[in-house]
Amino acid sequence: MIGILELENNDAARADLISLYLADQDYGKAESMINTLQSNPAWSDYCNLQTLLLNLYSNGQNELQIGRDPNLLATVEGIAAQASAPGAMDAQAILEFITGNKVEAVFAFPALPRQAVSQDLDKQREKNNRLNESPLTVFPNPANTILSINGLHSDKPVSVSLIDISGRILLQNVFGGKASVQLNIEAIDSGIYLLEVRQSDRVEILKIVKK
Repeated sequence: MIGILELENNDAARADLISLYLADQDYGKAESMINTLQSNPAWSDYCNLQTLLLNLYSNGQNELQIGRDPNLLATVEGIAAQASAPGAMDAQAILEFITGNKVEAVFAFPALPRQAVSQDLDKQREKNNRLNESPLTVFPNPANTILSINGLHSDKPVSVSLIDISGRILLQNVFGGKASVQLNIEAIDSGIYLLEVRQSDRVEILKIVKK
């Protein structure tokens, strides 16, 4: 099980926790985590975006308000344009949600969709890269019922766990060796979760959204 204290000691994981706290409407913890993460200048754009969302949510509004406010829209578009920075992919997702159109961009920063939740997992990711592992992908994301997890080894069993904001494992399935597996999340409440995928000595943590 993954503990919240372990998550809070890693900048990439702090970013995940901000999203989780916002989804859980725990705005006080979200603001505190944003303030902590802002001490790292590399996460400035991400924190600005999450502060914008915090202000909207805490006032009973949602992302659609961004499309109605030229200033907010310009802010999100500016963050989305910073392709190599944390927050760019989240900003892109918001623009796609508002417009219903695919936002074409090339993002060089891979941490947001697949964020390690501890330094041990960061080291594991480095090991994966040295072994030339194919990156795991989850589709669709956001999802309503079924998550497809791709990029696995077809000759090794895999354990897939869905973890909530408190670190509780809500779902856990073990699959035989397949290159792609599916997880049914229909019974899970809407929100943002962490998906832990373990296969042999490989561990990946991905952020997923349940509609």
